Amino acid sequence: MGRLRRWLRVGWGVAALLVVESLVFGVSALPAIGFWSWVARQPVLGPEIVRTLVLAVSVAPAYLIFSCALMFSTALACRVLGWQASEGSFVVREVGAEVVAWGKHNAAAHVVRVICGELFRATPVWRWYLRGMGASIGRGVHVNTAAVYDINLFRMGDHVVVGGRAQLSAHLVEAGVLKVEGSVFERGATIGTGSIISPGVRVGENGQVGALSFVTKGTRVPSNTAYGGVPARLIKRFDPVEVPGEEVLYRGPGESVEGRGPGEG
Repeated sequence: MGRLRRWLRVGWGVAALLVVESLVFGVSALPAIGFWSWVARQPVLGPEIVRTLVLAVSVAPAYLIFSCALMFSTALACRVLGWQASEGSFVVREVGAEVVAWGKHNAAAHVVRVICGELFRATPVWRWYLRGMGASIGRGVHVNTAAVYDINLFRMGDHVVVGGRAQLSAHLVEAGVLKVEGSVFERGATIGTGSIISPGVRVGENGQVGALSFVTKGTRVPSNTAYGGVPARLIKRFDPVEVPGEEVLYRGPGESVEGRGPGEG
């Protein structure tokens, strides 16, 4: 009986996702189709090839309209239906309500990421979408990556910078248990290009994570420090008024700073 209930929850979740995503796609396509229809109705002088060219050129703006509508509709649907990730530990095979909601949230976000992410990342539109999906984002934040998972569990203070191709995730699975914990980037924090941020990470004010670093779960990067490497370790402490140069973030993992090894505090 327990197995049947689990399968029913999975089936219901998949069916709900399919229905909602179909509606979201349909609603998002309406303004793009309307724009394309309007272009097609415009009188165009000259041979038929000119009309064909005009319609072909209108594909790009129609795609932009569809993408923006898709981001807005997805964020609205997730908010209204409660498709958000919840913090905690959940046994995956039990397929509880939290696991189902987490799965639907990330599935809907994945669709947007594939269709719109690479086009809009690092733009204000992408920042607005992340806010719509539940992320707490301050002023002047720059998010140059589409790889943000469990979006509603991230908090970013003012002037945070997330570099290109960084991967931000608030979940992992260990021994069949889904563990979900949000991360916090305080004011002025920087996440370097290509870095991987695990669940439960906190980067303090003006904290720096170097490019291509792997920050393990639960890591605390203190304010005014630079961390880097695989796994990320302390590289340097700097004065709050000092702006750390690139040599801080890209120093080799075997090099010491100010007489300390890379992993010493």
